[in-house]
Amino acid sequence: MTLPAAYDPSVALVVLDADLHRVDARRFDRLLAGFAAGYTTMFHGDEAESSAQWTSRILGKAQPQPVMRIAVAVEGSGETERVIGGAACEYYRAGGCALCTYLYVLDRPEYRHRGHARALLATALTACAALGPVHAALAEVEWPPLLPTTRFGAELIAHAQRRLHFFERLGARRIALDYVQPALGPGQ
Repeated sequence: MTLPAAYDPSVALVVLDADLHRVDARRFDRLLAGFAAGYTTMFHGDEAESSAQWTSRILGKAQPQPVMRIAVAVEGSGETERVIGGAACEYYRAGGCALCTYLYVLDRPEYRHRGHARALLATALTACAALGPVHAALAEVEWPPLLPTTRFGAELIAHAQRRLHFFERLGARRIALDYVQPALGPGQ
């Protein structure tokens, strides 16, 4: 996956990894906090996980735990940097697979449909490939026809369908798996 040809050069793509943490821990922390702030507005309830382990996962836990890479789209520079989107992927070293767990762009007209999500995903997968071979890149999304209408309104189901189509436009293939997402923790 490559960056869109017309990607906006005023938006920087930054990978949160051990190198950035070592070279500029303050920037790493600031950008991770910016990613987490956007993440909490986009993902909640059973679809959100705690961010408490993200730094240790980015720095690399021992196998079999995956290594996490987060790519962020950033406006501005220095202390005025602002995260406008991000993609989190986990690299599973033993299997050579990347699982793209979270992808978002702030829901504002100036950021949507500008190639940011595609660029973030490509950047996160490239960062995973720097850790080892990526034999498969996976993403988990809801299967819209199976979402119970008693719990998910028409707009949420339509949103899930748009997400599925987004990944298909990037070349993803649908693989139907019978799977129920368990609650991720107490109160979630």
